[in-house]
Amino acid sequence: MGQPHKCRALLDSASQTNFITESLVQRLRLDKVRSHLPIQGINKATAETSHLVSLRLQSTSAFTARINCAVLPCITGEMPSMHLQHDNWNLPPDVQLAGPYFYRPGKVDLLLGAELFFDLLLPEKRTRAGDYPTLQNTELGWILSGRFQTPRMDIQVNSPHR
Repeated sequence: MGQPHKCRALLDSASQTNFITESLVQRLRLDKVRSHLPIQGINKATAETSHLVSLRLQSTSAFTARINCAVLPCITGEMPSMHLQHDNWNLPPDVQLAGPYFYRPGKVDLLLGAELFFDLLLPEKRTRAGDYPTLQNTELGWILSGRFQTPRMDIQVNSPHR
């Protein structure tokens, strides 16, 4: 049994495949199996991967799952794309977040797709009126998703045809 490693995961109910970065594969010392897999994304953007790995996902609770992941050099850009000003969100103190530093841009190590997505969701959900994200409990801890207020930026754009 290997040592546990913390990583940043993105949950994606629309992804038909789970993905892992090459750097996390190296950190976990996973054995890669050669397997050609074409990938199609937004706007029909295409890529491909040539390796798969198998790993055991384990949460800080009792949840575990054995999953296969396609290996990619990079899954997406940093998430979130900018530092989130969350001081006024008044997150409940009893909520154990899956990612306590969710507001800091960071590298995504793992994308968990449709195969596992709904198995991770727990029934508890918290919402409130206004531009605040929804809190959703999962087997990995509470996650935030949805609308949130960004700092207002007044930008004036002048048309060159005036």
